[in-house]
Amino acid sequence: LAVPGGKGAAVSNARQNLQAALLIAGDTASATKSYTEMLGNPAGYEYQDLINAAVTASRSNKNEDAAKLFEAALQANPYSRDALFNLAVTYLNLGQNEKVPPIVTRLVAVDPSNPQDYTLAAKAYVEIAKTRKGAAATTAVNDTTMMWFNKGSQLPVEVTVTEMTPGEKSLDLAGHVLDRRDKA
Repeated sequence: LAVPGGKGAAVSNARQNLQAALLIAGDTASATKSYTEMLGNPAGYEYQDLINAAVTASRSNKNEDAAKLFEAALQANPYSRDALFNLAVTYLNLGQNEKVPPIVTRLVAVDPSNPQDYTLAAKAYVEIAKTRKGAAATTAVNDTTMMWFNKGSQLPVEVTVTEMTPGEKSLDLAGHVLDRRDKA
């Protein structure tokens, strides 16, 4: 099966559904093949196609492909919370820890009330600290780790987006808001 070229929500949804079906069937080779053309020409595809393909690559454990596709999605939509978050996770999976903090800085500007965002930076700095030599360098990185961790831990309100489905002229958004000030 293949989805013919074209743009728009219907084509994007068809690609996403095909990729999901291939993954459910356990056919990661075909799922990977479904986005190969996008890797070579990401500018020829819309944001939604790129983000869906990146998720497919990630679920297929093709982290290098996923990183390229999330990066391309950010070219199409520089403020995409999903692309920023998933690119940071992908960089962590690839061990490219130095790339995570700038992505998380952008992510926090878009999504400041999600403590998971801050945890990504803290995780990256834990790994970066392992590569530093000398007490002063290690202390500086550890201080940065704690700064990110504490910012996320001290958020008074936690906003978690559970669904963000774009359409041609609308966006369906769902999630949870937790008042963390009442926690002991």
